[in-house]
Amino acid sequence: MIIVPFYNIIVLPGVTFYFSREYFDEHVKKNASEGEEVIFLMLKEDVEREKMTGRDFYPIGVRGKVEGIDKEGNIGIHAIERLNIKSIRKRDGEFKVTVESRPEEDDLSEEELEERFISVRNAFLHFLSGSRWGLMVRNYVMQWKSLAEMASTLSYQLSISNEEKYEIISCDSVAERTNHCEQVLLESLELLKISIEAASAQEKNNEKLYREDAIKKQMDFLQKELDEMHPENVSDVREFERKIAESGMNETARKEAEKVLHRMKQEGENSHEYGLLYDYLDFVTGLSWETPVQEPIDLKEAEKILNEDHYGLKKVKNRILQQIAVMTLKKKQSGSILLFVGAPGTGKTSIGQSIAKALHRKYVRVSLGGIRDEAEIRGHRRTYIGAMPGRIMDGIQKSGSANPVVVLDEVDKLTRDYNGDPSSALLEVLDPEQNNSFTDHYMNVPYDLSNVLFVCTANTTDTIPEPLLNRMEVIRFSGYTAIEKRSIAEKHLLPRAMKEMGIKKRNLRVPTETIDRIISDFTEEAGVRGLKKRLDTLCRVAAVKLVKGERKTITVGTSKLREYLDQHPIRHDHILEKKKPGIVTGLAWTAAGGDILFIESVFTKGNGKVRITGQLGDVMKESAEIAVSLVKSMYPEHAKMFEKNDIHIHVPEGAVPKDGPSAGITLTTALASLVTDTSVSPEYGMTGEVSLRGVVMPIGGLPEKLMAAQRAGIKKVFIPEENVRDLDEVPEEVKSALTLLPVKSVKEVLKKVGIAEEKKKIKNKVNKAKNPPEEITEQNLDKTPKL
Repeated sequence: MIIVPFYNIIVLPGVTFYFSREYFDEHVKKNASEGEEVIFLMLKEDVEREKMTGRDFYPIGVRGKVEGIDKEGNIGIHAIERLNIKSIRKRDGEFKVTVESRPEEDDLSEEELEERFISVRNAFLHFLSGSRWGLMVRNYVMQWKSLAEMASTLSYQLSISNEEKYEIISCDSVAERTNHCEQVLLESLELLKISIEAASAQEKNNEKLYREDAIKKQMDFLQKELDEMHPENVSDVREFERKIAESGMNETARKEAEKVLHRMKQEGENSHEYGLLYDYLDFVTGLSWETPVQEPIDLKEAEKILNEDHYGLKKVKNRILQQIAVMTLKKKQSGSILLFVGAPGTGKTSIGQSIAKALHRKYVRVSLGGIRDEAEIRGHRRTYIGAMPGRIMDGIQKSGSANPVVVLDEVDKLTRDYNGDPSSALLEVLDPEQNNSFTDHYMNVPYDLSNVLFVCTANTTDTIPEPLLNRMEVIRFSGYTAIEKRSIAEKHLLPRAMKEMGIKKRNLRVPTETIDRIISDFTEEAGVRGLKKRLDTLCRVAAVKLVKGERKTITVGTSKLREYLDQHPIRHDHILEKKKPGIVTGLAWTAAGGDILFIESVFTKGNGKVRITGQLGDVMKESAEIAVSLVKSMYPEHAKMFEKNDIHIHVPEGAVPKDGPSAGITLTTALASLVTDTSVSPEYGMTGEVSLRGVVMPIGGLPEKLMAAQRAGIKKVFIPEENVRDLDEVPEEVKSALTLLPVKSVKEVLKKVGIAEEKKKIKNKVNKAKNPPEEITEQNLDKTPKL
C-alpha cells in the first residue's frame, strides 16, 4: 500500500491522476508497481513529509490503484472510491492507516450528470473560441469525460481554498458534489473572463499611453531642434520645463514647481499673475539643489590663507582650523555655528571671506542690522503683493551654490515688533538638527541648509536672545594693540589703499613713526577701521599732489599729518596730573574697545542723601549704593559725616550713557578716599565689582580694559583675582607695560593705594563740607575736582 499525501487538490473517484517519477520520489519516497493499492490523504496545511503527523490529515481519503507506469517512469493512478480514515500511525517514517469504504448517495442519473457536464464543457469551449490560444487548448478540453475530471484537472486554477476543496471531496451526495463542481468551475471561468478583459483593457490603455508618449517624444525632439536653430524664440514655459528637469530638485520641490508651471501655461502671458509665477520659477530653478561633493581641503593651505589675510588673531585662527580639520575628516559640514564678537573694525566680517577662500567655497554676506520683520528671514508668503524670498535663501540663490559660507552680520542688532521676532526665525536656520529641511515661506518647499557654513558676527552678546546664543559658539575678537595696528597698516591697509588710489610704491612713503602717530593721535578704536580711513585720506591727498606734478615722491612725516588729514588730533583721556581725595580712575569696556573713566565724589551740606549723575544705568547706580553702604560699614566712626552731608557721585561726560557691573571697587575706593581725605595716585586704575561683604568679583572685557589703561598712561591696574585666568587673552606687550595687581577684597585695594583704616581727624574736610561754594567761579575753580 502506498500513502500519497496531497494538498490543495481535488481528488474524486473515477479520475486518473498522473505523477512524474521525480514528484513521486520527492513526496511519496516509495517505488510503485502496477496494480498496487494507493491511499490519497488530504492535508489540512502544507507540511513537509518528515514533519507530518496523523493530526495533519482530514478524516476522509480516497482509494486508488496504480494503472500503469510508462517508459519514462511516469505513474498513472486511478481513483476508485472514497474512504473513512479510522486511524493513522507513523513508524520509522512510514504511515500505517486503517480505513473503511465510505458509501455515496447516488441521487443523480447518468443522463443528467452527462448533460450538466456537456453544458459546462461547452461554456469553456465557447470562451476558448474567442481567444488566440483557444485552438491549442480545445483538444485538451475535449478529452475530459466528467465534471469530476474537470474539477480535479483544474484544481490549481480554481479560486477556492483548500478547505472548500475538501468540502467537495467530503460530499456523500453525488448531486450535491456535482452542484459544487459546476458552481466552482463556472465561477472560475467568469473570473478568468474578467481578468482577461481587464488585461486587454489595460493593454489597450498602455498602447494608447505608449503612443502618446512616443508622439510627445517626437514633438520634444522636433521642438528641441527648433529651439537650437532659433534660441531667441524659446518660450518661457519651454525654458522652465528644461530648467526644472535639469535642476535636481527634491520630489516636493519638483511637484510645486510643476504645479506653478502648469498654472503659468493656463494663465498665459497676458495674465496679471504671469509675472509673479515667472519670478517664483526663476528663483527656485536658480537654486542649486544637488548635494555638493565635499572637496579635499589642504589644512596647510587654509592656514596660509588665514595668515596672509589677517594679522594676529591666533586664537580665532586656531578655532577656524579646528573646524576645517573636522570637516575634512567627516567629509561633510559639521561643528558648531561660530559667533565672532568684538569691536568694529577687528576683522570679524573679513575673516569670513578668508574662510570661504580657504574652503574654496562661495561667499555670501547677509546684513541683519535693524531687521525687525520675521519675513526678512523666512520670506513672504506668495499670497501678498510684492512677495520676496528671505535674505538667507536670496543670498544662497545668488551664490549659485548649495554650500556657500554665509556670514550673518550684526546679529546683535536684530529688533522685534508686531511683525514677529527675526531672532526666533534664526533658531531654525542655525540649528543643525532642523535646517536640513528649512522652508522659506516664499518657496513653500523644504531646502537643505545643512551643507551651508554659517558664521555670525556681533559687537556684543548682551542683546542676543539666550536661545539663539546657545546655538552658537562665541569667539571673542579683542582689540588690536598699537604694535599690531602698525603691522596691519604696513602689511595690509597701506598697500591696499595705494593700489586703490593708483599710487605706486616709489611715489609714496609713510614712515613707521608716522603710522604710530596716526594710531595714537588720530584714531580712537579697538579695531583698524578708523586707521584705514586715515590712510585712505593720506593716499588721496598724495594722489592730488602727484597729479598736479608738485612732487614725484612724497614722504609723509609726523609734522605733516595735521595738513594731510585736515583734522586736529583726537583728545584722549589721560591720567590726572594732580591727585585729589574722592577721585579715582576706573576702566570700562565699550563697543569700540576699552576706555578709562573717572569716578568723582564730593561731600555737600545736607542730610545724608546720595546724588548720582553722569547718565549712569541701573546696574551702575546699584554699584554706587553698594559702595556707599560698604564705606559706611567700614568707617563707622564717620557716621555723623554721612548724616550731616550729602554725597554727590559723578562720572564725567554726562552726555554718554554708562552702565555695567565693573565699577564697584572704583566707586568704593573713591568714597573711601573722600571719607578719609586721602588722595589716590593717578597711576592706579581699577576694575571689578564688589559685594556688601567687601569681596571683589570677576568682570568681563579684561583685554580691552587693559589696552585702554596702557593707552591712557596708567601704570598699575587692580583686577579681580578670578580674572587672572583671562590674562592669556591679553597681548604680551600690554601685560609687560602694566603692573597687574590681583585682589580678592576691597580692603586689599584700599591698603595698596594707601587709604588707612584707622580713625583720622577729618576736621578740615567737615569744615569744607559745611560751607560749600554756592557756584563755581574763577576764584574757587581750583577747589573743584579737575579731570
